[in-house]
Amino acid sequence: MDSTRRQFIVTIAAIGGGVGLLGSACDGSSTTDAGGPPGDGGGGGCASPRATIAVNHGHILTVAASDVTAGVTQTYDITGTATHGHMVTLSALSFTALMSGGTVTVTSTTTTAHMHGITVRCA
Repeated sequence: MDSTRRQFIVTIAAIGGGVGLLGSACDGSSTTDAGGPPGDGGGGGCASPRATIAVNHGHILTVAASDVTAGVTQTYDITGTATHGHMVTLSALSFTALMSGGTVTVTSTTTTAHMHGITVRCA
């Protein structure tokens, strides 16, 4: 993600407009879990990455703990039970942030005239 897009997302979230972008329980967002024991959230690794997809209608993102540990850029297909697909890329830098207990926000590719904001964190 280029710095302009990242700044926009951070700005929207900071001014309170991020609810529609980042999702909430009321807008069709969902959380998916790769399983395993919870991470410590304090910088000791990421045993159970979780993804929340804003304005979701059947998409699923599963990030394996081994992907986070490997720290190599990965692209995921989040089709799930939706009638169309989107792709999401988590960079090596994203995995570094997750390993440090951070939260990563990315945007899916655009398909059928829409995209999804996705937040990944260690549970």
